[in-house]
Amino acid sequence: MSNDIRPIPVTIPPADLWRLEAAAERRGIPLGRFLYQAALSVAGLPADDFKESLVVLHGQGATVKQIAARLGMTNLAVKDRIKHLGLIPVQTKQNRN
Repeated sequence: MSNDIRPIPVTIPPADLWRLEAAAERRGIPLGRFLYQAALSVAGLPADDFKESLVVLHGQGATVKQIAARLGMTNLAVKDRIKHLGLIPVQTKQNRN
C-alpha cells in the first residue's frame, strides 16, 4: 500500500462547500483534511488518531506553533485542544521570562 496522496476532483455545490468550509474551520483544520477524515469515517475505515498525534508531539516538547504547523491547524485550535486534553502548553525560552 502506498502512502502517496493523489488529488481527486470533486464537484461540490457552492452552498454545501460553504457549509463544509465552516465545519472544517470550527474544528481548526484545513478543508482537505476535514474531507479526507470525513470520507474515511463514512467508509468505516480507521483515520489517523488526531488526539494521539497532538499528545505525541506535545510529549516530545513541541510548542503550540510547531504542533499547529505539523498538523495543519491554527495556533488557537491547538491551544484549545491542549486545554481540553488537560495538557500544559510547552513554553519557549522567550516566553518563560
